[in-house]
Amino acid sequence: MKLPDEIISGLYRLNENEYFKEAFEVFIKKLQTREGKIRTGGEPDFYHPKGLRVLASVEPELDATTLAVRYFLENLDDFKSYQYSELITLTIGVLALWEIDYLKFKDAIEDI
Repeated sequence: MKLPDEIISGLYRLNENEYFKEAFEVFIKKLQTREGKIRTGGEPDFYHPKGLRVLASVEPELDATTLAVRYFLENLDDFKSYQYSELITLTIGVLALWEIDYLKFKDAIEDI
């Protein structure tokens, strides 16, 4: 089964996809607190790195991304303490830091 061309192009160019843009605004940017935490509708804090990862991929230079990174790093011990999701959470967070600026976050990445 072949996917329609519009779906394929939307997957590769998320920034240009109107549905992604709307979801990005509603589920990431509007839910972010002043401290940088990305609230996820009552889910535990360990979902924050998923939002951080989206920000890092889509708009790494955004102030929202900087705030999300700071929140992740300042609360790293909390993210390390989640038992079930620890590896997934930390892996997603490390990937986001790596994509934003590996050299800038090298020490934090190696510490994790």
